[in-house]
Amino acid sequence: MDHDQLKPQLELLQQELAQARADGDDEELARLEAEAQALIDGAPAPEAHASLRRRLDEALPRFEASHPTLTLAISQVIDTLNRMGL
Repeated sequence: MDHDQLKPQLELLQQELAQARADGDDEELARLEAEAQALIDGAPAPEAHASLRRRLDEALPRFEASHPTLTLAISQVIDTLNRMGL
């Protein structure tokens, strides 16, 4: 699996992050949104994918109850990054 296959999931994640931010400004959501957008905009190094994966792993428990669709999008990106070996 390559970055092109990950891109649609990153776009969905970015949309879900934007929606969650609209519900209430959150610094962590803004950072995740910016990092996802950076990956969408370019062909990043594997380190960028790994960094996003770590941040998503840390954020997942925080949003499970309050943002279930965001949690699903986060889980899908994490799973894809795992399949990419990152």
